[in-house]
Amino acid sequence: MITDNIEDPVMSDTCMAISSSGTATLELALKKIPTIVIYKTGFLSWIILRNMVKTRFISIVNILANGPVFPELLQYRVTPENIIRQVKYFLEDKDLYTDTQRKLEGIKRILQNKPANQTAAKVITDTLTN
Repeated sequence: MITDNIEDPVMSDTCMAISSSGTATLELALKKIPTIVIYKTGFLSWIILRNMVKTRFISIVNILANGPVFPELLQYRVTPENIIRQVKYFLEDKDLYTDTQRKLEGIKRILQNKPANQTAAKVITDTLTN
């Protein structure tokens, strides 16, 4: 299913997602849906961004967790074969799937009782300035 509406009723039955990097990954995390994050941009833009932004992760979820929760496929690694491989890892390895959902619960706790956008903005700002 392809949707840009995270509140789509079908999302409640979703067990896996593939998403471009952005706020959608945070929304998927809050719904505890394991996600493969993809991001691809023009070569020159990529070179400029890599030299300007010093962070280990591109996904807000991984930045908030300060570690890998969602696999990230960037630039030339965004291929159908790599996407399928990552989806298979999640669907075939129940421990990985369960562990990811546990980590997503931790993300939910980080954001609990706080405006998500302010918390995320603070973590990102702290990451970029350190």
